[in-house]
Formats: sequence, C-alpha cells, structure tokens
Amino acid sequence: MKLSNSIYFIDQTSEGEHHMVFNAALVEIWSKIYPENNIKYWGVHSSQIAVNKLLSKQVQQKVQYNIIHYIPSPSKYKLIKLFFFILKELKRYLNFCTIFIKSSKQDIICLSITTFSSFFVFKLLSYFFNRDIYTVLHGDIDFIYKATNRYQKINALTYKMIFLLKNKQFKYIVLNKICKEKLVKDNYLNFDEVIEMNHPYFFKIYTTKQINFNKPIIFAHNGSMEVERKNSHYIFFIAKQLKKSVIQNDITFKSIGLANKQIDAYKNEFVELELGTNNGILPPYLPRETYEIELIKVHFLLFFFPINEYIFRASGAVIDSIAFEKPIIALRHPFFENLFYQGGDIGYICDTLEEMIDLIKNIYLNKNDHFERYQTQVYNLSKLKIKFSIETIAKEVSLKILN
Repeated sequence: MKLSNSIYFIDQTSEGEHHMVFNAALVEIWSKIYPENNIKYWGVHSSQIAVNKLLSKQVQQKVQYNIIHYIPSPSKYKLIKLFFFILKELKRYLNFCTIFIKSSKQDIICLSITTFSSFFVFKLLSYFFNRDIYTVLHGDIDFIYKATNRYQKINALTYKMIFLLKNKQFKYIVLNKICKEKLVKDNYLNFDEVIEMNHPYFFKIYTTKQINFNKPIIFAHNGSMEVERKNSHYIFFIAKQLKKSVIQNDITFKSIGLANKQIDAYKNEFVELELGTNNGILPPYLPRETYEIELIKVHFLLFFFPINEYIFRASGAVIDSIAFEKPIIALRHPFFENLFYQGGDIGYICDTLEEMIDLIKNIYLNKNDHFERYQTQVYNLSKLKIKFSIETIAKEVSLKILN
C-alpha cells in the first residue's frame, strides 16, 4: 500500500454552492481512504465556504484551504471578457505548477473540476512529476461523441489528446456505472485507467417516511431545467394534457431549482415554479435550504433525458431523488435502467410521454392501489442510499487504489 502525506484536492472553477455536495462527498471519501492525511483544498473561497458547511467536524479539522483569487471582468464586451478569461486560465496554469512543485512523491493529487483547456496543461505537467493523480471526468466527455458547435469540437479534440497521453500514475474517475465500458470499448481509455463509481452524495436524514397520498399528489422536476440536454420542457406538455386534474387540485406539477432562458418559451400556468432568479444565460441556483424544503413535499420526480444524453455524466438531480427517497418516473434510458438494476423497484420507466401521462393519471385515480407499491419504492430508495453513500464508495475505491 502506498503511504501518502497529503491529498491535494482541486476545484478551479466552482463558485458558491455549485458542486458543493459533490466536492464535500469526494473530500470525505479521500479522508476515509487516507484517514491519517491532511487535505489541501484549492478553490474559490465562496465554494470552499459552502463545502466546509457539509463536511464532518473530523474532516474539517484536516482540511487546509488555499484560496484561488480571480479578477472579475469589468465589462460585458466580448473582447474584454476574453482577455480576463485568458488571465483566469493563466492563473489556473500557475496554480497547477505550484501544486506539483509543492507536493511530494508521497502525496496524492485529486483534480475535481477545471476547464478542459487547463486540464490539458495539467496532463502535460503530470509527466514531469512522479505523483499519483486522480481526475474526475464530467459531462464534457459527451462532446467526443456529439459536438455541435466550434466550442464543443475544440473541447472534444482536447479530451482526445488528453486521453492519447498515457501515464501509469494518472487515473480517471467516472461518476456512473455505464460510461467506462463505452470509453474502453471505443479505445479512448484503457480498462485500468478508469475507476468507476456511483456519484457520491453527502446524505442527510430527511423527513420523507411520513408522506402520504392526500391530494394533491405532487409530480416535480428538480435541478436545472434545460431543453436540449434534459427535455425539461416536457413537464409543461404533460401538465397541460392533465390540466383538468391540476385545476381540480388532484395533482400538482412543480419545477424546483433553476431554468435556462430556453425554457421560457414553454412555460404555462399548470406548472408551479420554484426557481432561482433568472438574470441571464446562467441564472443563480435556488438556495439549497429552499430547494430541500420544497423537495421534501414532493411525491414523484420526473425525468425526460434524451437517449444520447447522460451517458458520460452523472445527474445531481437524480442523486437527490435517492437522497430524498422520491420514486422516479423516467423515460427509458441506460442510466435509469442501470439505476433500477441497482435499486430494484424505485419508480417507473416509461417508453413514451403518452405512457407517462397515462401512468400519472392512473396513480392519482387509483392512489389507494398505488400507495403500497409507493411505500416499497421509498423503502428501496432508502436501501439504494447505501450504494451511493460515502462509506460504501470509499470502500470500493480503496480496493481499486490501495494495492
């Protein structure tokens, strides 16, 4: 077993509560694998504050925060914004150089989140330092298979070059149980380069077990609403088809989280919105406390992922369905098929929107017949939490790296 003195944990881009739950869970996992080591966390201060709130007291005492400061762009003009983005990129490159120089052969480096361009520089730097490195692959891997614009094509080309550069000490972490097989099969990565795990979650205890089917039954979309990547606008179509039941207060449709501007064209009065304020292309998130309060009230969560999306990314919204023990109603998709394989009866998979509409209608018209199964689904979700827990994932990962 390799002894390590310190773990360098890096998130170069997240701000505020963005990725806070994931980063907190990942820090806890590394702490369990290497309980004697301190953790040197490099990130934006607002993100570090958010993450620290979720960490256990024991881990809080082990984390040393190194704050990354960026100079914000003073203008909305594209050329000026580009100039300040380049400054940010240079800062990221310098951060990586500093981390490699300060670390030793006995240390571990975990890169959680950065830009694809600085990721390439990070991979190049790794050749000059004898370090064990673990990097998390996020949704940008999608672009290798379906880039649609110049930015995505450059992104995809960069990742292909990163994957071509082989380093035995450089491992990739993927956050679901379906994408490793495809990346290996398509010869982008070798089998032993990739560590797969369920998306870790910092679970709390939520008051979901006392929920009943007193009307209205609440069907909700949670997380970010997006048209192309999630088909989130389908909830407005479903609600309109069932508007009579909505008006009669038999059922309620809600969206909890945030929405991009493309969603505006589909909104209607049959879906209640609890969203972060939309101030542009990237609206702020709904405060986490508000998000959790609203999610506790929900009966079912709805998902409409296109079949070619979420193969190489994990969804925090889906993980929230497990955390809050909310049965899933989803369109058929490999990600959900694998999730149901792991968890058993945790909801329903539908082949079409029409089938989903009929199912929702059947649930509220025959709610007494469905409630026993609903309780079973909630129970199965509570058991599925174990597979997504920090403790379970830490044990699985430790078996793969401590040899």
